[in-house]
Amino acid sequence: METYDPYVACLAMMDERREAWNTSRPDFKEGDLPFEEVERMDLSLNSMRVYTFEIRSSVLFRDLIFSLRPIQGWAQSTRSAPLNRETLRLSSEFAHNEEDDAKIDEMIARFEAGEPRDKVRGLLTLSVSTIYTITLDHRVLMGFLKSLLELNPILFEMYGQMFLAAIDGYDAFNTSTVQPIHPFVQITPEESRAERTEQVGSMIFGYYNMKCAMAAQFLRQHYSKVKIGYWDMVPNYFSCDMSQSDQIPVAYYVDKMSYHRLMSMRAHWALDWSMDMWGGLISDYINGMTTEQFWDFLPNGNGKRDPYWADVYNRVLRKDPGIPCPIMCEWPAMIDEKEKEVGDSLVIRKYRDLATQGLIKDNPDNEHRKLYLSLGE
Repeated sequence: METYDPYVACLAMMDERREAWNTSRPDFKEGDLPFEEVERMDLSLNSMRVYTFEIRSSVLFRDLIFSLRPIQGWAQSTRSAPLNRETLRLSSEFAHNEEDDAKIDEMIARFEAGEPRDKVRGLLTLSVSTIYTITLDHRVLMGFLKSLLELNPILFEMYGQMFLAAIDGYDAFNTSTVQPIHPFVQITPEESRAERTEQVGSMIFGYYNMKCAMAAQFLRQHYSKVKIGYWDMVPNYFSCDMSQSDQIPVAYYVDKMSYHRLMSMRAHWALDWSMDMWGGLISDYINGMTTEQFWDFLPNGNGKRDPYWADVYNRVLRKDPGIPCPIMCEWPAMIDEKEKEVGDSLVIRKYRDLATQGLIKDNPDNEHRKLYLSLGE
């Protein structure tokens, strides 16, 4: 079995702590409080040391990291990477799992036989190796590594030591007073009893059992506080047997305006709102909207310039196999085609209402619609 070994590479490091400390203490002399003492304290000042890492790990470890806050991340996606044995291998800590390895072969075979990419990638397990880039600060990193050490010392020896080697951070880790981060990111019993979404003032709290593939997208697109059930799996990390189509609990806290923008973006035609992906969250949010309100809610509705125009236009050019946008192409029949792809949902029904009420036009002379048809001849 061929696998990929994990690695951690520090691409960049910015440290402005000493300058910030000196600015805030103009009358202090260097010896009044040695800066090395400040480095050990759990102060916000230590968030001014920031790292950018390139990491190869399992998908499970990646999504643990992506649940940290604050963090910025960018990950390789199986939606765009070639589906072959060069890109798809298990992470080496799961080399004992022949069943997971066999699922990679099954996925590739089904894809080559003509099944849609989005359908077959649900076979992929969380043990598969992936590569990604993150930026996070010193305090968050120390808290994360302390949680690994407490919850699974073997996992810390594998991944934690690679982080410390990449930043020459052994002394900083051993003397840091930052606390383990997991008590703040594990889902509480009270949170798990919540029902989907609730609004309190200008904040929205949500609790969903999401498909793992959906949770991975959610972690990367929503940067308010997120808690995910993977943290409860850390002590038994090496026994993980979950796939992208399995479900994991996710709890989140987000301000209403940010959540509105996220739901609007995810309701765009180019994205996946099947009920086992984003459809459930979006449907809960748009429930109660009138047709006119939904039209204004869409990022490309009510005459607004489409922020994802280039992506959608690739469908017109048949460079993207996705279904053409009925708004761009003035083609309501595409709504039925989309339903065949993602199934029924409130989102589909709202789009159909737009066509019924004439907000989505039916224009056979639309230039994009005619171009799409001509390229298929």
